[in-house]
Amino acid sequence: ENPGEKIIYTVRASRIIPEVIKKNRGEGVLWRIGHSVIKRKMRKENILFGGETSSHYYHKRHYFSEAPFFVLFKVLEELSRSQKKISQLTAPFQKYYYSGEIEFRISNFEEKIEKVQEYYKGGKENRLDGLRVDFKDWWFLIRPSGTEEGLLKLVVEAERKDLMEQKKKELTKIIST
Repeated sequence: ENPGEKIIYTVRASRIIPEVIKKNRGEGVLWRIGHSVIKRKMRKENILFGGETSSHYYHKRHYFSEAPFFVLFKVLEELSRSQKKISQLTAPFQKYYYSGEIEFRISNFEEKIEKVQEYYKGGKENRLDGLRVDFKDWWFLIRPSGTEEGLLKLVVEAERKDLMEQKKKELTKIIST
């Protein structure tokens, strides 16, 4: 709808997000998690739209504030236009297997992050917000919670369910020991 415009998404987002942005000729901007840092970045770079996996969405037209009704109306508009069920509309985006957030109560964040970083040193690292490491067919993000002290969060995504489960188990073992 707006080719060339910037769309912001967070380090926790599925790989499908930048793929869809690129396919629709948008410019994806990978950023940190949290509404205040996202809105600040959107204002600074005049970004059209942004979203988080927590279902918070922001739009320039709404003064970079939360825009849940904008998203709802866009979904309803597409449902009406296409005459498809929502499950049919979302099916093409169900390409990857996503673990959801896994939480660990720990106090030694940096030690755990360094341990994980050393174990997975063959991937493409991103330290924008915690540690995200991307591999060809899977990735993970490990980061301290921004709202709860002593909480470490892990997300794993892969092209195959068995791979996601294997890596989730592997990472859980590393973090827990």
